[in-house]
Amino acid sequence: STLFPYTTLFRSRCWGMLQSRRRRSTPRWKSKTWRPCTGSAIRENGFAIDYCQLIIDYWTNEVMLEKVKSDYLNELVVQGYAEGTISYRKIYLDQVLFFFQLQGVGEVGQLNGKIITRYQARLARHGYASLTVHSKLSVLSCFLTWLLKENHLLIDLAASITFPKRVLNLPKRILNETEVRHFLSLPDVRTRRGIRDKAMLELLYSSAIRRAELVGLDLYDLQVESGVVKVLGKGRKERTVPVGDVAMYWLGRYLDRVRQPRRPREQALFVDLVCGSRMTVQTVNNIVAF
Repeated sequence: STLFPYTTLFRSRCWGMLQSRRRRSTPRWKSKTWRPCTGSAIRENGFAIDYCQLIIDYWTNEVMLEKVKSDYLNELVVQGYAEGTISYRKIYLDQVLFFFQLQGVGEVGQLNGKIITRYQARLARHGYASLTVHSKLSVLSCFLTWLLKENHLLIDLAASITFPKRVLNLPKRILNETEVRHFLSLPDVRTRRGIRDKAMLELLYSSAIRRAELVGLDLYDLQVESGVVKVLGKGRKERTVPVGDVAMYWLGRYLDRVRQPRRPREQALFVDLVCGSRMTVQTVNNIVAF
C-alpha cells in the first residue's frame, strides 16, 4: 500500500518497533498479551495513520532486494541516464547485494545500519582507492535514497554512510609538445584506417571531448562550415565545441575518402571499416594503446 510522508516522531517510533521486532524471537504484534495502541496515530495531510498497524503491514509484506534493484535500474533508464552510468551502477549494486546475501539479508525489511557499517568496513579492509570507495558508497547511497522515496524503507539508511575523503591525484606524467606531435603522426595516412584514426586523434586533441562523446557523434553533428561539432555529454546535455583547422582538414579527408555508406541507415560519424557499424569506446582505447 502507498505510505505517506512521515514526521520525525513517526520514524523514530517505527524504528523503535523495528528494533524490538528483531530482538524478540516472537514478534510483539503476534503476542496475545500485546495490543497496538489504536489511539496513537499521527495525522498528516488530513489522514490518520496508525503507525503500529503500518509496521505490521511492513513486516508481513516481503520485498526482495533483487526485485527493487531491477525497478531502480528501470527508473534510471526512464530518467535518461547514460548507458555507461547505468552499467556501472548495476555492477556496484550486484556487489552490494551479494555482500548482503552473505550476511543473510535478502529482503528490504532486513536492512539496517549495522549491515551498512559492515559493508563500509569490508571496503576499507580491501584497500580500495578513496575514489573507488567513494563511488561504491555513492551508488549505495542513491539506491537507499530511492528505496526511502518509494516507501520501501521507513528510515533514511543513506544518512548512516560515511564517505571517505576524496584524494585527487594529478597525472604522474604529461606529454610535452614534441611527444604530442609524434603521437599524432603515428597513424599511417596512406591507408583508409590510418586516415580514420588520424581524424579521430586530431578531433580528440583539438576539442578535448571524451571517448564516449567521440563515438557517440553522428554525421549531422559535424558542422564543417562553422568549424564546430555538437556533443551530447553527461546527463544528456548538449554543447557546441569548436574544432581546429587541422582536425577539420582530416575530418574532411575521412568523410571524402573513407566514410562509405556500408549501412545506409548508420548515422555514426566514425564507423568500423569492416562491418560499417558505430565504433565503441573499447575500440578507441585499442587505437590509442596501439
